[in-house]
Amino acid sequence: MIGDFKVTMENKWYITAYETFNKPAGNQLTEKLRVTLTGNTLLIEGLKDMSSQAEAVISARRSLDFTNPEMASFVIVEDNLARSPLAFPAMGTAVVFMDGSKRRLRAAGFDRNGAPKGWIFDATEVPS
Repeated sequence: MIGDFKVTMENKWYITAYETFNKPAGNQLTEKLRVTLTGNTLLIEGLKDMSSQAEAVISARRSLDFTNPEMASFVIVEDNLARSPLAFPAMGTAVVFMDGSKRRLRAAGFDRNGAPKGWIFDATEVPS
């Protein structure tokens, strides 16, 4: 089972249509994330201007463990698990896994922050 960690990741992500949040509907965007797993809680923080200051937080709960101990899945929930004023109201799924010596995060979901829209994340661990 993947244990607790806190890493910085480079996220290549796409906006999607609300109805089909598994298919990109626009150009690829890039952002820096801080991804933290503590127990069963996964926090995905979007970092402002490639700095270490968070500007949005997505919360997720561990859902399934796999026979591969280097992989875990999560359900993104609207609950404010981070207890943060930066909590982002989103729902979806996420998978964290090892890709060689680096952690990866793949996620897809949607939010109703403004007009409903979906998104796909593909993030890879980078040096802090």
